[in-house]
Amino acid sequence: MPAGGRRYRALELLVKQKRMTRTQPVPCVMRDDGIAEDDSLAENDERVGLHPLDQFRAFKLLREGGMSEEDIAARHFVTPAIVKQRLRLASVSPKLHDVYGADDMTLEQLMAFSVIADHARQEQV
Repeated sequence: MPAGGRRYRALELLVKQKRMTRTQPVPCVMRDDGIAEDDSLAENDERVGLHPLDQFRAFKLLREGGMSEEDIAARHFVTPAIVKQRLRLASVSPKLHDVYGADDMTLEQLMAFSVIADHARQEQV
Protein backbone atom coordinates (compact mmCIF):
# COMPACT_ATOMS: atom_id res chain seq x y z
CA MET A 1 0.00 0.00 0.00
CA PRO A 2 1.72 3.24 -1.09
CA ALA A 3 1.99 6.14 1.30
CA GLY A 4 1.87 9.75 0.20
CA GLY A 5 -1.44 9.76 -1.62
CA ARG A 6 -2.14 13.37 -0.68
CA ARG A 7 1.32 14.44 -1.80
CA TYR A 8 0.81 12.66 -5.12
CA ARG A 9 -2.52 14.42 -5.68
CA ALA A 10 -0.88 17.74 -4.79
CA LEU A 11 1.79 17.11 -7.43
CA GLU A 12 -0.93 16.28 -9.97
CA LEU A 13 -2.59 19.61 -9.16
CA LEU A 14 0.71 21.48 -9.64
CA VAL A 15 1.10 19.86 -13.05
CA LYS A 16 -2.50 20.74 -13.97
CA GLN A 17 -1.87 24.35 -12.93
CA LYS A 18 1.30 24.29 -15.09
CA ARG A 19 3.42 25.17 -12.05
CA MET A 20 5.36 21.95 -12.57
CA THR A 21 6.12 19.71 -15.55
CA ARG A 22 4.97 16.10 -15.74
CA THR A 23 8.55 14.89 -16.06
CA GLN A 24 10.05 17.06 -13.34
CA PRO A 25 11.91 14.86 -10.84
CA VAL A 26 10.50 14.71 -7.32
CA PRO A 27 12.50 13.22 -4.44
CA CYS A 28 10.82 10.33 -2.68
CA VAL A 29 11.66 7.48 -0.37
CA MET A 30 10.95 3.94 -1.54
CA ARG A 31 10.51 1.38 1.24
CA ASP A 32 9.43 -2.20 1.17
CA ASP A 33 10.10 -2.94 4.81
CA GLY A 34 8.04 -1.89 7.79
CA ILE A 35 4.31 -1.82 8.31
CA ALA A 36 2.17 0.49 6.17
CA GLU A 37 -0.23 1.24 9.05
CA ASP A 38 2.68 2.31 11.23
CA ASP A 39 4.01 4.59 8.51
CA SER A 40 0.55 6.10 8.05
CA LEU A 41 0.19 6.67 11.78
CA ALA A 42 3.60 8.33 11.98
CA GLU A 43 2.92 10.55 8.95
CA ASN A 44 -0.60 11.62 9.85
CA ASP A 45 -0.96 11.59 13.62
CA GLU A 46 0.75 14.94 14.17
CA ARG A 47 -0.89 16.66 11.19
CA VAL A 48 -4.46 15.58 11.78
CA GLY A 49 -5.26 13.27 14.64
CA LEU A 50 -6.25 9.88 13.29
CA HIS A 51 -9.36 8.10 14.42
CA PRO A 52 -8.44 6.15 17.58
CA LEU A 53 -9.38 2.95 15.76
CA ASP A 54 -6.50 3.51 13.31
CA GLN A 55 -4.15 3.90 16.27
CA PHE A 56 -5.46 0.68 17.88
CA ARG A 57 -4.84 -1.26 14.69
CA ALA A 58 -1.37 0.18 14.06
CA PHE A 59 -0.24 -0.50 17.64
CA LYS A 60 -1.61 -4.04 17.45
CA LEU A 61 0.30 -4.75 14.24
CA LEU A 62 3.50 -3.38 15.75
CA ARG A 63 3.04 -5.52 18.87
CA GLU A 64 2.33 -8.60 16.75
CA GLY A 65 5.49 -7.76 14.81
CA GLY A 66 7.53 -8.11 17.99
CA MET A 67 7.85 -4.54 19.25
CA SER A 68 7.52 -3.98 22.98
CA GLU A 69 4.97 -1.58 24.42
CA GLU A 70 7.85 0.69 25.45
CA ASP A 71 9.28 0.72 21.91
CA ILE A 72 5.87 1.52 20.40
CA ALA A 73 5.41 4.33 22.94
CA ALA A 74 8.81 5.84 22.18
CA ARG A 75 8.23 5.58 18.44
CA HIS A 76 4.91 7.45 18.62
CA PHE A 77 5.65 9.86 21.51
CA VAL A 78 3.04 8.47 23.91
CA THR A 79 3.37 6.77 27.26
CA PRO A 80 3.57 2.99 27.61
CA ALA A 81 0.28 3.21 29.56
CA ILE A 82 -1.42 4.69 26.48
CA VAL A 83 -0.02 1.90 24.32
CA LYS A 84 -1.25 -0.70 26.80
CA GLN A 85 -4.73 0.87 26.81
CA ARG A 86 -4.85 1.02 23.01
CA LEU A 87 -3.74 -2.59 22.73
CA ARG A 88 -6.48 -3.60 25.14
CA LEU A 89 -9.01 -1.75 22.97
CA ALA A 90 -7.56 -3.45 19.89
CA SER A 91 -8.46 -6.80 21.45
CA VAL A 92 -12.19 -6.02 21.32
CA SER A 93 -14.25 -7.80 18.66
CA PRO A 94 -13.72 -6.46 15.12
CA LYS A 95 -17.52 -6.25 14.77
CA LEU A 96 -17.59 -3.80 17.69
CA HIS A 97 -14.70 -1.87 16.12
CA ASP A 98 -16.92 -1.43 13.06
CA VAL A 99 -19.74 -0.09 15.24
CA TYR A 100 -17.31 2.28 16.95
CA GLY A 101 -15.81 3.33 13.60
CA ALA A 102 -19.30 4.24 12.36
CA ASP A 103 -19.71 6.50 15.43
CA ASP A 104 -22.52 4.31 16.76
CA MET A 105 -20.61 3.70 20.00
CA THR A 106 -18.49 5.95 22.20
CA LEU A 107 -14.88 5.27 23.15
CA GLU A 108 -16.02 4.73 26.74
CA GLN A 109 -18.52 2.10 25.62
CA LEU A 110 -15.84 0.33 23.58
CA MET A 111 -13.54 0.41 26.61
CA ALA A 112 -16.20 -1.37 28.66
CA PHE A 113 -16.08 -4.31 26.25
CA SER A 114 -12.34 -4.75 26.79
CA VAL A 115 -13.02 -6.15 30.28
CA ILE A 116 -13.60 -9.61 28.82
CA ALA A 117 -11.68 -11.23 25.94
CA ASP A 118 -14.53 -13.39 24.61
CA HIS A 119 -15.62 -11.82 21.29
CA ALA A 120 -18.83 -13.83 21.13
CA ARG A 121 -19.84 -12.60 24.58
CA GLN A 122 -18.88 -9.02 23.70
CA GLU A 123 -21.08 -9.15 20.61
CA GLN A 124 -23.93 -10.73 22.56
CA VAL A 125 -23.93 -7.86 25.06
